[in-house]
Amino acid sequence: MALYEIVPRRPDQYEEIRFTDHEPKVGSTLVIDNRPWTVVKADGSEHPIARTRYICLLQESADH
Repeated sequence: MALYEIVPRRPDQYEEIRFTDHEPKVGSTLVIDNRPWTVVKADGSEHPIARTRYICLLQESADH
């Protein structure tokens, strides 16, 4: 089974890494911790168990 590295980028916080067996697409939305994140970039993973690294950014709320 292939695994994919998910990196939700949070300002001023450590880099968190998660793994999934569902390959996301750049431009799609993922729900992480009940918040919407946009997949903005796919890159090669340096982690030995992951095929691809996906960088995600928190979607801005319409209220802000």
